[in-house]
Amino acid sequence: MLKKNLIYWDTTQYPIDYPKIVKEIYYNQNIKNRKYFTSWVGNLGKDFSNDIDWWSTAPVSRNPYASNLFHYICVIKTIEKLSKKFKKFEIVVNSFFLKSIILKNFNSNNIFVKINKQNSKLKKYSNIFKAIFFSTFLFFFINFFIKKKNLKKNSNKKVLIDTFTFGDMSEGERLYKMIDEHLKRKKQDLVYFVPSFIPTKNFLEVIKAIFNLSKKNYVFKEHHLGFFDLIYAFGHIFRLKKFNIKLNNYGNIDLSNLVIQEIKDCKYYYSTILSLLNYRFARSIKNQKIELNKSIDWFENQTVDKGWNFGFRKYFPNIKIIGYQGFLYYGQYFNTIPSKEEEKAKVIPKEVIVISKSFIKKKKEFFPKLKVKAGPVLSYSLCYLDKNFKKTYKIKVLLILSGILSLDKKLLEWISYFFKKDKNINIFIKTHPILPLEKIDKNFLVNYKKRISVSNKPLGDLLKKTYISICSGPTSGTLESISYDCFLVCPMLEPYDKINLVANNIPKKNYKLVNSKEDFVNTISDLAMKKKLSIKKKNILLEKTNANNIEDFLN
Repeated sequence: MLKKNLIYWDTTQYPIDYPKIVKEIYYNQNIKNRKYFTSWVGNLGKDFSNDIDWWSTAPVSRNPYASNLFHYICVIKTIEKLSKKFKKFEIVVNSFFLKSIILKNFNSNNIFVKINKQNSKLKKYSNIFKAIFFSTFLFFFINFFIKKKNLKKNSNKKVLIDTFTFGDMSEGERLYKMIDEHLKRKKQDLVYFVPSFIPTKNFLEVIKAIFNLSKKNYVFKEHHLGFFDLIYAFGHIFRLKKFNIKLNNYGNIDLSNLVIQEIKDCKYYYSTILSLLNYRFARSIKNQKIELNKSIDWFENQTVDKGWNFGFRKYFPNIKIIGYQGFLYYGQYFNTIPSKEEEKAKVIPKEVIVISKSFIKKKKEFFPKLKVKAGPVLSYSLCYLDKNFKKTYKIKVLLILSGILSLDKKLLEWISYFFKKDKNINIFIKTHPILPLEKIDKNFLVNYKKRISVSNKPLGDLLKKTYISICSGPTSGTLESISYDCFLVCPMLEPYDKINLVANNIPKKNYKLVNSKEDFVNTISDLAMKKKLSIKKKNILLEKTNANNIEDFLN
C-alpha cells in the first residue's frame, strides 16, 4: 500500500506480496548482497573458526531457508534505498532486535515499526524437545534392535557416503540411485552409505526404513556413537552463551544482537544435533582405527555438512574428502556455493563434484580456487529422464511442490486463488518426499478435494502425461518438466526464479514467468484452452552416467 510520501511494508509477508517498488529494490538487494554477506559471515566468528558449535548454528550455514539473517539484512538495505524516496515509513517486522536496529540507524521520527509474529519460547522449546526425542529414539532403537556391521572385517580401505532417508526406503537409495545399482552388479563390500533420518511423527515408517537399510550396505552412525556423544550434541544449547559477544558490523551497522537471536532461535535444532553427531562419528571411526579411502558428502553446505566435513578433515586429513552436488543450480541456495573462509576453517570438502560442466564456474563465485569438477548424475530424480517416452496429455495441469514449507504454502495459496477464479480446471499435485500436503496446509485437501488429485508417483511418470506444469523455487521439476515436453509456468515468488531458469539452460520458449495471482490465473486458463503448445526440444546438458565414471567417483 502506497500513499504520497508514505510507504507501508509488511516484511513478514512473502516477497512477491511486497509493494511493487519495495519488491524491486528488495530483489535487487537480495542479489547484490550475497557476496558481501558470504564473506561477512565467514569472518563473523574468527574467534570460533575451530569450534564445531559455531559451524553448527543456522545463520552460519548461510541457508536463507534455515535462518532469517540474510532476509533481515536485505530489509535494512532496502530501507536505506527507500529512505531516499519516501519521507515516512510504516513497517511490520517479526524481531524486536530488527526493530531496534531500524530505529537506531534511520530517522525514528519518520518511521513507525510494528512487531508481529515473533517466535514464541514455547515453540522454540518444542522444537528442541522434538529434536532430542527423535535423536534419542534412533540411538536406542538402532543399538538395541539392529546388528552392528563390522567395518574391520576387511582390511581394505573403505568409502563412506553420507545420505538421507525418504519414507520407509523400500524403493532403495534415492540420492545415489545409480551407485546403489552399480554396487549390486559389482557386489562390492567396501562402499557403505551412512544415513541421516529425516524427522517425522510416523515412527512406524522410520522403523521400517531402519530394518530395510540394515539388510543392505548401510552403516548406522548410532552404532559408532556412545551415549555421551548424544549428551554432547544435546548440550549445544547450553554452550551458546559463549557467542554472546560483539561481532563484526555489517558495513557500518551493528547486527550482533540480531545474529545472536538467530543462533538462539533453534528453529532447526535437529540439524544442529546432526551436525555435531556427524563430527563425533568421524572421531569415533578414527578411534576405532577403521581405514578409509574416501568420504563422500551429499553437499548442500548446510550445518549437517559442516559437521561431517569438519570431522573427516580433522580426523582423516589424508583421505579423499568429496562433496557431491547431485542437483541443479539454484541461485537462492547460495549456501551451496562454498567460500574461502569455509575452506580456511576446513568445514567444506576438499573437492566438489557437480553434474554439469556449466555449473563449475558458478560454484567458484565466492572462492575462485575451489576444486570443482563435473561428475555423473546419480540421484533418483535426474538419472531416469526417459528419452524415448510416449507423450500423452491425461493431466492438464500439474503442480510440483518443492519441499520448502514457506514456498509450498505460497504455491497452495495461489492455487486456492486460481480455484476461486476458474471453476473448470482441476489440478494434479506432486508432493515432495520430505513434506506431505497435510504438513503444509491441513485444510487445503478438505477444501478442494473435488478439484485436486494428490500423487506420490515418480515425477517422471506424471510428467509424461502432463500438458502444463507449475513449479517455483529450487526444484529439479523445472528441468524435468522441459525434458518431458511440458510447458512450464513459473510463479516468480523469489528473485532467483528467472535466474535459475537461465542458469539451467531452459529455453525461453518453454516457460512463462508470472508475477501476480491474476497473471497466474489468466496464464493457466489461457494455456489450458490451447490444443497444442509450441515447445522447443531440450538437449540435457547434464553429465552422462556410466560404469566407468561411477567407478572413478568411488575410487
